[in-house]
Amino acid sequence: ESSRPGLADETEQMMSTHIRPCVAITSRRVSSLPLRRNPLVRFFGGSTAEPKLDITESKFGGTPYSERGESWKGYSFLGQIDLARATSVLPPNAPTLSGLLRIDLGDSLLDIRVRWFRDVNLDQACCLKIPSVGSWETKIDFKIGWTIPEGDALEAIWPIPEPQWYEYEQFFPTGFNSDGNNEFHRLLGHKSSGLDEAHMFASPSDDTNNIA
Repeated sequence: ESSRPGLADETEQMMSTHIRPCVAITSRRVSSLPLRRNPLVRFFGGSTAEPKLDITESKFGGTPYSERGESWKGYSFLGQIDLARATSVLPPNAPTLSGLLRIDLGDSLLDIRVRWFRDVNLDQACCLKIPSVGSWETKIDFKIGWTIPEGDALEAIWPIPEPQWYEYEQFFPTGFNSDGNNEFHRLLGHKSSGLDEAHMFASPSDDTNNIA
């Protein structure tokens, strides 16, 4: 209000019209034992677990959904998400996704293979024992979350020219971002401000199941 009368109400209205739902993604271990151990632990009798989750389950590690004819040479399984199940937690009028998204990691951290399966076809699926990137098999859980614009997107709609970072906090309601320090991934909603400086991703140029 020190800048101009009505600014607080204007900002509150602006923020309320830009709220978007998102999917908060967390994971939990499904076994008390890891999928693999280092050679020294195995030498002294350290046990490991076999994958437990179904090949269509949303998870990190374990047995991936894979179809006959796929090559896994040079790749390990990172994780996969049932997109329809993930977006089922969103409000009825929110956008939804479909299919199964799988992420594999190659020999380097920059060698990431992402594949989207439009339909899960158990007749084409094959149960392969593929190395997992992580040592543990974890089940992915979904719950609804809410986002507002961040970074460049927030500055573009902010009613005060050249705002200072501390000015934003004056308009956030009590309890806003109370789970901000919780560890979870986010699907949909507003773009994270951390992506403002991301220049490495290139979208596919044709209609393909290999996203990147």
